[in-house]
Amino acid sequence: MSGLFDARITHVYLVYGLGFYTLGLAIALEVARITDRRFARALRYLSVFGFVHGTHEWVEMFGLIGLDAYHFVPPPWWGLGRLILLSFSFAALVGFGVNMLYTPPARPSAGLWGTLGMVTLFAAGAIALGVNLQGDDWLRAADAWTRYSLGVPGALLASAALVTQWRSLRRAGLAGFANAFLWAAIVFALYGLVGQTIVRQSELFPSNIIHTDRFREWSGFPIQILRSIFAALMALFIIRGLRAFEVDRRRRLAAAQQQARDAIARRDALRGELFRRTIAAQEEERARLARELYDDTLQVLTGLSTGLAGTEQLMVASPVQAREQLARLASMSSHAIDELRRLILDLRPSVLDDMGLVPAVRWYAEAMTDRMEATIEVTADCIDRRLPGPVETILFRIAQEGLNNVANHARAERAAVRLQCDEETCHLKIEDDGVGFDAFAVLQVTPALPGWGLVGIQERVALAGGKFRIESAPEAGTTLHVTIPVSFSQDAPDEEVVI
Repeated sequence: MSGLFDARITHVYLVYGLGFYTLGLAIALEVARITDRRFARALRYLSVFGFVHGTHEWVEMFGLIGLDAYHFVPPPWWGLGRLILLSFSFAALVGFGVNMLYTPPARPSAGLWGTLGMVTLFAAGAIALGVNLQGDDWLRAADAWTRYSLGVPGALLASAALVTQWRSLRRAGLAGFANAFLWAAIVFALYGLVGQTIVRQSELFPSNIIHTDRFREWSGFPIQILRSIFAALMALFIIRGLRAFEVDRRRRLAAAQQQARDAIARRDALRGELFRRTIAAQEEERARLARELYDDTLQVLTGLSTGLAGTEQLMVASPVQAREQLARLASMSSHAIDELRRLILDLRPSVLDDMGLVPAVRWYAEAMTDRMEATIEVTADCIDRRLPGPVETILFRIAQEGLNNVANHARAERAAVRLQCDEETCHLKIEDDGVGFDAFAVLQVTPALPGWGLVGIQERVALAGGKFRIESAPEAGTTLHVTIPVSFSQDAPDEEVVI
């Protein structure tokens, strides 16, 4: 049996190296899809370990092929090159474990320093061996020291790291895939405790007692057989475990899509309800105007008509009474004119069309000051500039709704309206020192918290393709930020809303 394995040892090294190459390639292909950023960062070290360690085993394989077929005599640097590959691969394995177990998320560089610390310890030991040993004796001892100081700790650290990932995936509800990481952890532990403690015989303890030749005498096969089996199992279980992240990614994507569909459905329902309420408000406003025109203006005009008819008869019989009657009729006509002017201004202030946005906002703020018994400050950097009509209308209505909210709900002592415009955008800011509210809850528009005024502002901003942000908290006042492009399309995308 031992002779059979000796004759096929190059095939063993081929499988050994192929297993690690497969491990490195599988990780390199999947690491970009992993949502756990710490695990993804650590896996890059494990991928490097797979590639470099596979290269190391194939270098051994080609050396054996050259020796058997061509009586190849390795040059002096051959052994040192193999040692460098071996130490670099195990340093990457250490890096994987350290980055997973001891690296805080806020300090990703800590894993690098931990790895460098262990590599420094290894280098110091290798230099110390060089003081007493030379040539092939030093190479064999350094090979054993590399496996003892980096290979075994690296494999055990990797095993512990995979156990933590197994626990994390179990908590995420992916136990079926998580078990693959548990099996991989077991294989890595065996790889370190068995595969890397049985090394070439050298003068370094305990390799002078437990070594590959003695293992072959006891078992009848070389230790490379076990290492090859471990490599194949590592690749198999790691590839199986990495599928968990693809499943998790699909699950997250499905959840995000469902959330998007729910948000769209909620937005559609919100807009439908807002449209219904808008229609109802229009009808209520028409009914109010009809009542006021009928109860006040129409009655005044009827009285004017009747009074004028009576005055015509008094002109001859009693000129003095006629003059008194005309004075009363003039007062009634002035009252009717004032009422009509008030109704017209409620519908759309003429100052907005005649003088522009800033005078209109100031006019409305002055009107609201008496109602609120509060101080309202209006500042603007575009006093003499006229904006496109739709922009002025939207900003005025938003300012109107914002000040109405301050008057109706804020109980504020001071409010401020600030308007800033440049060549591309206009920014409106309304703030108060009132009682504040939970902005997120109000914007959900539930029956308990019907924040339709804010939703109306939000929809106006959406039509303009602008940005809407509200900052508020109980007893902390409220600040409303609106940004609208000076030129916008009615087909503009929905606004960006930040609470």
